[in-house]
Amino acid sequence: MKRTLSFLFLLLFLMTGCGIKAREFNVSALTANFYDSEWLVNNPESYMDSSIIFKDAPSRYLSGYYSSVSLTQNSIGPTDSLLSITGHVRIDSLAGDVDIAVRCWDGSSRKRINHIGEFHKIISFAKPQEWQEFRLDIPVCQQMKEYDFEITIRGAGNVWISDLNAECIKYASGAQNPFSAKTKHQHTDRYRPFDNQVRELSSLQIENLALLGKIWGFLKYFHPNVRNGAKDWDAELFRMIPLMMDADVVRRNELLLEWCNGLGQFRTSQDTSIFEINDAVEWTKEVSVLGPELSRKLKEILLADRTIHHRNLYQVPYVMSIVDKNEKTYPRMSFSDINLKLLAVFRIWNYVQYFYPYRNLFDLSWDEALKTAVPAMFEADTREEYANVLSAIGVFTNDSHTNSAYMPKSIFKRLIRMAKVPSNMQYAASFITDKYYDGKYYVTWALGESEQDLVRGDAIIAINGESVDDYVARKGCHLAASNELTRPRDLALSVSMSGDDRQTYTVIRNRDTLTLAPQMKPVKEFRRELYKSGIRESTMTWFNGRELHAFDTINDTVAYLHAEDMTVTDFRKALDYNRIIVDMRNYPRNMYQSWLKSLLPAIRPIATALYPDLLNPGIFHTMTSDMTGVGRFYDPERKIVILVDEQTQSAAEYTVMMMQSSPQVMVVGTTTAGADGNIVKLSLPGDYVFQVGGIGVKYPDGGQSQRCGVRIDFPVNEEPDIISDNFIDYALAFFE
Repeated sequence: MKRTLSFLFLLLFLMTGCGIKAREFNVSALTANFYDSEWLVNNPESYMDSSIIFKDAPSRYLSGYYSSVSLTQNSIGPTDSLLSITGHVRIDSLAGDVDIAVRCWDGSSRKRINHIGEFHKIISFAKPQEWQEFRLDIPVCQQMKEYDFEITIRGAGNVWISDLNAECIKYASGAQNPFSAKTKHQHTDRYRPFDNQVRELSSLQIENLALLGKIWGFLKYFHPNVRNGAKDWDAELFRMIPLMMDADVVRRNELLLEWCNGLGQFRTSQDTSIFEINDAVEWTKEVSVLGPELSRKLKEILLADRTIHHRNLYQVPYVMSIVDKNEKTYPRMSFSDINLKLLAVFRIWNYVQYFYPYRNLFDLSWDEALKTAVPAMFEADTREEYANVLSAIGVFTNDSHTNSAYMPKSIFKRLIRMAKVPSNMQYAASFITDKYYDGKYYVTWALGESEQDLVRGDAIIAINGESVDDYVARKGCHLAASNELTRPRDLALSVSMSGDDRQTYTVIRNRDTLTLAPQMKPVKEFRRELYKSGIRESTMTWFNGRELHAFDTINDTVAYLHAEDMTVTDFRKALDYNRIIVDMRNYPRNMYQSWLKSLLPAIRPIATALYPDLLNPGIFHTMTSDMTGVGRFYDPERKIVILVDEQTQSAAEYTVMMMQSSPQVMVVGTTTAGADGNIVKLSLPGDYVFQVGGIGVKYPDGGQSQRCGVRIDFPVNEEPDIISDNFIDYALAFFE
């Protein structure tokens, strides 16, 4: 009987994967994927190359622009082990990087539900004709059912791949994770609001609640037994809030230490180097605030061995930004509920603290944002006040990508929200401005016909007697702005609108100062006028008194392209010209990036991407963010000018950086928005979302574009001319 049991235990041991032998990949099984574009010169290849031998075996050859080979494998090994993938690559020529990636999934190829983790090894340089070894160690978790192994040339080059192996390695030591098999919340009590009787927080209570929020987020992101979702972590916060309200400093730290100790055992690593450079966790070393025991416990949690699975976080494939998932939105939230209001603050603060790439560019301390938001949210009792506090937190990010909004899941509620006109924007005058300069708004579209109406080219200096700068300061206090030009830009639409049916404007027209009282009309009627007038055409550039279209010509020798509205037909027309102006003072759409790439002469990096580490929050890694191609329509005689201003943001700025890789391209204009990279949306109580940047973007040489904008070759430092665009005059001077 004992022999039978021993045999069964041995069989079970082998079936669970402990001690699994190395599995060798067959490189011939790698599937090739090629980037195909009619706009770029690209001749990719992939085949088994018997002329390049490694360890007595032929290798897999890969070449071409953004070519890749991949293989899908079933997950091997038990939970709490490492999947170690090794291999060798040989690089004989390379413009860009070789990206070796593993993407982990919680379902099979036919039934994939969520991508749960991503790991990269970036090889930027290798000696020609030498084999280079690589290794990726991927923590295995129960949810990992399958993984993709992929090698991609991020750019162009010639690469050989050989000797691929996968091995499951059991952790050497440590106690078994008691929660590793649990994924459902153990907390089943119905949520009850905290019945708070205090109307004003003391300085100690603010400090206690702010520290609670920090540690709540720290444990959520770093503690293995919280990351896996075994506990309802929102409920844990709600349990701790009233305890913090009444505690002195000593008792507060005791309670927080007990909280940390009660979360169960976990394995730790001895490698402390990765957190020595992590400024996001510097606060855990503040013994004067935390006390020695709590500070020591937080350091121990920092060094915990974590798996790739996180109940509330998800790393987007390829893009690599971190987004939330499975967060409760509490749609029936009462705006007097301090629990949910603080939860909103803490979700925002901790995400930005650990996953926002530009935190080092803030004007004010992010800690100060937390200490400001806690008492402000405590006093907020209405939806409007709650929304204002969320917006005020966003202001601290100094990022024009940041905003908060009510976004209910119900389609009916969304329709109501979209149809509702804010009380301060019930009426509008028949004009639009989208240009601000030196305390003035310039009218760029007008439809009014009476003497009291504004006309194109008017410079507005005051609204109802209030100067434009005072108007911007008053109304823009809740707007996040990367630089001082984006705040007045974002308020431009509101200049023609009002909560009253009467409004006066002081304008400068032909050097005369006028006070006008245009006929205000209901905003819905104003919108109908816009749509009927063809607003997109009417707000385009005017040059020498003539409105330019999506494709146009200037002096019969220069092609003009409006990036937001140009079509492929427009672009093909421009190819007949050796002088092209691309107007990027807008948000470009369509396939503009591929079209513009076709004008470039070489493969060069567009930018460097800064992306967060899901396993080690607060740490960021860099990789090449896309490469230009060799364009089919490159002409060495062609010159290109890009026009930019504060309307040039995000994708537009990234496109400008792409075009600047060519010596034939010059950039003319004023400071751009300084908000580059992608965005993520965080779920908040009350069906609100908080939008913030997810991936950082820098120039290939490390130069910053966030906040300061893209590099400009010829700055325009004069008052804008709405009737005859002086940006174009600068461009024409460059062509001479």
